[in-house]
Amino acid sequence: MLQQIALLKLEKNGKFMSIDDLQIRSKAGKAVIEMLANAGCLEGMSRSNQMSLFG
Repeated sequence: MLQQIALLKLEKNGKFMSIDDLQIRSKAGKAVIEMLANAGCLEGMSRSNQMSLFG
């Protein structure tokens, strides 16, 4: 519950642009990111903020 509140407070500073952005701003570890991904919470998010040059 506290982690959800913390994530909502972080999102007030702007939506998360990518999974990397979420991980950096929330200071979430790799295991947390993997759990969110396995639960389907990260669907539609790109891995990084960098745009692909080779579409």
